[in-house]
Amino acid sequence: MSPAPPARRRAPPFRPVFSVTLAYFAGFFFLFCLLIVAPALVQVAREGEPSEEMQQRAQSAAHDAIQGRLPLAFIAALVVTGIGVYARALPGLRDGGPRR
Repeated sequence: MSPAPPARRRAPPFRPVFSVTLAYFAGFFFLFCLLIVAPALVQVAREGEPSEEMQQRAQSAAHDAIQGRLPLAFIAALVVTGIGVYARALPGLRDGGPRR
């Protein structure tokens, strides 16, 4: 009798974990930037009718609000992404394997 052919190993499925992690980080970063700027934009929006002048004031208010707080948004996004990866709470980053 001839020996049976070796069983073919299936290639592991492609999982873009690093790319998905970067996408989550970018999303959280923009969310925290929006949360920092939102109170200033709401205050400008309550002042009157939409106009070109109001748009310039909103842009100036957003710039002033985020000035110096960008590192805070970066660190917060990094921490939340790290916690989400550690807790396996982010879709696309969960796996069925045992916890490390």
